[in-house]
Amino acid sequence: MVNFFVKVEMNRAIEQLQKEYSMVVMDNLKSDLNVMLNAPANFTYYKDTTDFFWSSNNANTGRMDLIVYTFPYTDPNTFTEEYLVAKRDSVLKANLPGSFPGSYMQTEMRAGVEYTPITLNGKYCGVMRGLWRMQGDMMGGPFVSHTRLDEKNHRVVVAEGFVYAPETDKRNFMRRIEAALFTLRLPGEFDEPVTETDWISQKRKSNKQTKYMEERLIKVGITHGDINGIGYEVILKTFSDTRMAELCTPIIYGSSKIAAYHRKALELPPINMNIISHAEDAGVNRVNIINCVEDETKVELSKSTPVAGESAFKALEAAVTDMKRGVVDVLLTAPINKHNIQNEDFHFPGHTEYLEKCFGGLDKKALMILMKDDLRVALVTGHIPLSQVASSINVGDIVNKLRIFNQSLKQDFGIVKPRIAVLSLNPHAGDAGLLGTEEETIIIPAMQEAEKKGVMSFGPYAADGFFGSQMYDKFDGVLAMYHDQGLAPFKTLAMDDGVNYTAGLPIVRTSPAHGTAYDIAGQNVASEESFRQALYAALDIYRNRLRYQEATANPLRKQYFDRGGDNEKLDLTKDDDTDGL
Repeated sequence: MVNFFVKVEMNRAIEQLQKEYSMVVMDNLKSDLNVMLNAPANFTYYKDTTDFFWSSNNANTGRMDLIVYTFPYTDPNTFTEEYLVAKRDSVLKANLPGSFPGSYMQTEMRAGVEYTPITLNGKYCGVMRGLWRMQGDMMGGPFVSHTRLDEKNHRVVVAEGFVYAPETDKRNFMRRIEAALFTLRLPGEFDEPVTETDWISQKRKSNKQTKYMEERLIKVGITHGDINGIGYEVILKTFSDTRMAELCTPIIYGSSKIAAYHRKALELPPINMNIISHAEDAGVNRVNIINCVEDETKVELSKSTPVAGESAFKALEAAVTDMKRGVVDVLLTAPINKHNIQNEDFHFPGHTEYLEKCFGGLDKKALMILMKDDLRVALVTGHIPLSQVASSINVGDIVNKLRIFNQSLKQDFGIVKPRIAVLSLNPHAGDAGLLGTEEETIIIPAMQEAEKKGVMSFGPYAADGFFGSQMYDKFDGVLAMYHDQGLAPFKTLAMDDGVNYTAGLPIVRTSPAHGTAYDIAGQNVASEESFRQALYAALDIYRNRLRYQEATANPLRKQYFDRGGDNEKLDLTKDDDTDGL
């Protein structure tokens, strides 16, 4: 019954658009892209090129935008969710900039998209629904797109509508914008009546595909870190955007009183936190918090104190316990102070080493990866003095790091055949032994050994030339020999939105790429972007692991052929250990 009324309502909106529509948009679309579309009468056009058109009602509240873009039809896999999302992101990044330098529109994949085939006038149309966000800004909202094949011109035509209406019901706006998409006509259809068929029935089938995602949000355990730094500031700023609690179920391990103290001190908007005793009690679409420290815990902003270290450890210990119990899916850690957190149970240089002790083993070693978009930098040696780096590097460790890095790129980032660049230890990659021999005696032999294990590595490259010439764009990962060699250029490129990821363990853990930042604590100037990106990364990696596990759960075994005689025979009772097949 509901679907019936939805369809009637949509047809009424389409009928209204046939009577009243924007002639400016209609005329420019026809002359520029050779398509027709009935946009609402109050729409005007912003931008048009030979393959992209943008129009909007430019309203202060309830803003609606329509875009139409085309590209050549060359790939039979065009009409798939993966292809169209990638194409959408590339087009929007190039054509829809945000208000801030470097900001642009992207698909919000943390919430997933819904792709549904429908029939329009007897022809195929792909309908995609989802959320958009402005990378580098706080804007976002829903979108819907129609993708059609223009057979006469061998091209794909995409018409999309999106809405920006903060704190407003977007249903009616989206209904009006989608009605306009149903009026899209391609060459040869200009005189045909506008109709829509088979929309509801096929949409209902597609909803089954997203049922699991709607019912099961990922539980994110968030540790509050050092209470005298910017940990609470970036946490509170992130979840002041109510959409974040719709992407996951956040569980903060910390103190509701300390959170309230920081909110008041920073004059941040209030957040209605759901205080719970156990992770199992976490509410959906709520910011949950578990009190792990005493109420009288003293906060001294910008100071390193034993109390702050003790509070950081208690929160971390509680979150790790819940991770082991399987009631939290991923771990997101706010920054700690590596000095004041030291105690009998925590005697490590940082989170990475502690988590390796908690979740690692002989065959599970942690690997620190710093990441932003497609730039991923891993380290052979971590938090050790520079004077000890050369003596700490050996063939076995490099092979092991390459193996872990390679596997992480596959299972955590969905890269089928990763390409890893390896940096040299010495300037100019040793200059044929003139400036050092570690490249010839350790690094290259390690790369050769890793190649036997199926790892594709390239180099070794001198770090200065590698980053200076942006060679990192050509690789899926970069393996640096020591901490500052990898992190100095990385943070130069991605200080505000970089993410620290701990690979190689059976759990997913991320953190912002910055530290406690005592120097700006309590001043309300810290950016939450790195923390937000760490949350996004944790969700993405968790889902990627599930897909990888599903895809590799039951591999086909190699079949054994008896080639002893003239007639080859297949024997399903044996495995073939050769590489002949």
